[in-house]
Amino acid sequence: MSLLSSVECGGRAGWCNDTAPVAIPVRLIYCLVITLISLLLPGYCLAKPFVPSDGNQLLLQRDYTVSSPAQDLPVNDDVAFDDALNQARSYLIQAPTHSSTDYYQYAKIALEPWWQKQIFNHKQQGNQLRLLRAQINQHQHRFDAALEDLQTLLGHQPQHTQARLMRAAIYLAMGEPTKSRADCLTLTLSIDSLLVMNCVAQAEGVMGNARLMQTKIQQRLSNLDVHDLDVEISRQLLVTLAELSVYAAQPDLADQYYKQALQLQPNDRQLLMRYSEFLLLQQRFKPLYQLTDEDDSVDTLLFKVAAGYKTNPKSIEPYLSNLAKEAQIAKTRNDIDSKKWLAMYYLYVESKPVSAVQYAQDNWQIQKTMTDTMLLLQALEREGSESLPSALRQWLGQNRIETRQLQLAISRWGGFKEEKI
Repeated sequence: MSLLSSVECGGRAGWCNDTAPVAIPVRLIYCLVITLISLLLPGYCLAKPFVPSDGNQLLLQRDYTVSSPAQDLPVNDDVAFDDALNQARSYLIQAPTHSSTDYYQYAKIALEPWWQKQIFNHKQQGNQLRLLRAQINQHQHRFDAALEDLQTLLGHQPQHTQARLMRAAIYLAMGEPTKSRADCLTLTLSIDSLLVMNCVAQAEGVMGNARLMQTKIQQRLSNLDVHDLDVEISRQLLVTLAELSVYAAQPDLADQYYKQALQLQPNDRQLLMRYSEFLLLQQRFKPLYQLTDEDDSVDTLLFKVAAGYKTNPKSIEPYLSNLAKEAQIAKTRNDIDSKKWLAMYYLYVESKPVSAVQYAQDNWQIQKTMTDTMLLLQALEREGSESLPSALRQWLGQNRIETRQLQLAISRWGGFKEEKI
């Protein structure tokens, strides 16, 4: 009797007819052996996955683009397109709860099969893709690409609310408040007047009308039952009031508004980062340290250390090596978020104002929010610069902002001649 027939007969000769063996696939035998091993040695098959001790360890070097399941489907498949849109929207909804920009990249990957496509089954598909693509590019600071998509979309649908609000936000980030305000006003008859007021107020704040817009929003809110307001609208209004208070040189009031906004949405990591930047640039180190003391995430590490230097130097020693590693990683990237981060790092941690000015200027060339402007001014002041970059001086002359930092800048570098846009 052969070994195979012996196994087939239960290992006992004579159990079955040797002349008619039943063939069992070798693959099945392997499966039975593996199953037996797993039952006898469970620890052998339940090995823990490798977890790198160092977050910078390279596990896999890819020479290809990460793909989504949708990439295996034909790009003219309407069902696949709708699934990809829904997946991308899901990532964009989750993005605010994470300070990392990874979720915007995930959304881009979901749309990758259609990202470069110019021909769609119908116009609506193209507009849907352009809107999401613009939103992703906006948050990755590719403003020109985002504006191009929004321009095409608005050419098809001039009253598209989200596209108008998005373009207004981009213009504001680029330091063009008059264009931002124009887009806001276009929506006057299309959406809730509170949203229009909020949009207009952000632009007016940069143009010297911060206190006026504060009063208008506060009066409007006093006539409403706060409980009837949508949480997201309430958060937007509170953040706008905080920024208007910064523009109007009222940092204490701004602090109150930021805290109220965080109470509404405590898991909004992007709002937390915004508030942390405010505290850092206002040099409110004690509340910044209290805010980040129990938060060990990478995104708050810079703020924790910068505040700790001023309030509790011994407490930050365990974090210094990790922060230095993050700085090295940031230097290898070429994105605007990294340059802004490095400007704050060199200004408030390393005390190297020359490097801080370099990164702050690179950042300000792309985005010109109040935070970005204050960061550059502080770096220039710490460096001991005798003059302002011409582009910055011209921009300050075109806009009228009353922040304490700008008041100091005016006294240091002289007044900024007001120029009409």
